[in-house]
Amino acid sequence: MNMKKIALLFSALVLFVLSASAQDLLTQTPEEILRKMSQAMDRGEAEGLAVTMEMKIPILGTFRSRLYTRGNKTRMEMKAMGRDVCMWSDEETTWMYDSMSNEVVITKDRTRGDHDSADNLELMDKLEEGYDAKLQKETPEAWYLRCTKRKDNPDKDAPKRMDVAVCKDSYLVMEMSASVKGITVVMKEFSLGVSEEDVTFDMARYPDAGVTDER
Repeated sequence: MNMKKIALLFSALVLFVLSASAQDLLTQTPEEILRKMSQAMDRGEAEGLAVTMEMKIPILGTFRSRLYTRGNKTRMEMKAMGRDVCMWSDEETTWMYDSMSNEVVITKDRTRGDHDSADNLELMDKLEEGYDAKLQKETPEAWYLRCTKRKDNPDKDAPKRMDVAVCKDSYLVMEMSASVKGITVVMKEFSLGVSEEDVTFDMARYPDAGVTDER
């Protein structure tokens, strides 16, 4: 077989692969995109996940935080009213450092409230179960989906609508927003790869801080 024929066969093979890939992208339904997104985000359970969260609360304003989670441990950092606050939790104990008072307060875990940042990540798990998804927009980089709560959704507190942008290369979430009990939650800047050390409290980080144990 001469080189010209080899080149023609190679070109035909490349065109076939590209055509098949493009067809696969075109035929994916919003439900399939969400399913693959869920599979990709599940890697965060083993590898750890970091995400930036913005909570827009009426009257109080917008609060921005960075959340790191791995297994049952979390670390959340935020700036509010001129102070730096860092909270660590392992679902049994909470350690909260406040830069203004330069103090670490230790309590029994109290981060499992209605608006806990870690709980907000569970919003993604509900998309496949109780929502109808519709493709709103598509770019070379991402799909933009509008997810509307179904009437048969058993979760009464679930948001009526969630908007999510899914990266085409990785199927990871690029941005997700929802309104929960009047509070608008926006999650973005997702990244995989959080170590155990990143989410484990170490008093050596605050050598000069006072300690109040309220457990």
